[in-house]
Amino acid sequence: MPMPCCYLAKRLAIGPQKHTPPIPKKLYRSLEELQRDLDAWLVYDDEKRVHSGRYCYGKTPLKTLIDTQGMALEKNNELMLYQARTYGQELADKNIA
Repeated sequence: MPMPCCYLAKRLAIGPQKHTPPIPKKLYRSLEELQRDLDAWLVYDDEKRVHSGRYCYGKTPLKTLIDTQGMALEKNNELMLYQARTYGQELADKNIA
């Protein structure tokens, strides 16, 4: 799951939290080596470490995403229905005028 650079930069700038294992402090000889360590850290942070944030409630972000997909789809369908009705009303208003 790709993460925005600003999110990653913010997480790295804040530094590791007391319960998060830090990214190894070492000099990287290649970008591939750095990418491997970052990927491993992101897998841990998103899939294994539980978060106590506003929406995670002690679950991992991945578990939260999976649990809320149905709700997000339902909200998206409601929005699409509202937009279709609004667009249909706009067309009807233009035809009347």
